[in-house]
Amino acid sequence: MKIFDSDNTNRWMPIATTLLVIFCIIAGVWFFRGGSFRLYASIFFGLYFITKQIWLSVLLVAIVQNIVFIPLHLMGDHFSNRVEDFEDKLKETTEDQQYIVFKEQVHKGNLSIIFYILNFVINAIAFLSAGRIFLIDFYNQKLDPHYLYSFIPYPDYPLKGTVFKLPFLHITKTMALDWQVIIYRFFGF
Repeated sequence: MKIFDSDNTNRWMPIATTLLVIFCIIAGVWFFRGGSFRLYASIFFGLYFITKQIWLSVLLVAIVQNIVFIPLHLMGDHFSNRVEDFEDKLKETTEDQQYIVFKEQVHKGNLSIIFYILNFVINAIAFLSAGRIFLIDFYNQKLDPHYLYSFIPYPDYPLKGTVFKLPFLHITKTMALDWQVIIYRFFGF
């Protein structure tokens, strides 16, 4: 009869989990020190310098963010089947055991779970940073210049283009034309 030795040594986490922890720590420090706010403020005022319209800069910030996040969306599609399998596994367990199963998958280095944690952290930072910049009243009160990168020109106050202007068609507005104009246009005279 062979007796197996139990291995009670502490093993280091898988590389993916270790990188996730390091990234979360770095991202957290960057966020709480104002780095993400500074990035969003610089993007916004850089776009304002180009467009000279606040409303257009707001739209362009959202477009730039979506373009930057395209790789995350593509990776999310790649991992979606594995996450659905994991969700099914969680549904089979009791509520008391779900945290243990989740923690076990993270410690094993399950890439789909690690990606979704990473994706959540990145999206939370982006949401909170973009929200913060639009919650302060920088339209009327001057923004502190240290919030912008040195290569972004500081805007001249008062800021312009605070009214949202899209070229809407006025379908309720009518115009009377002479019959001669209609006939000329129709027959190509």
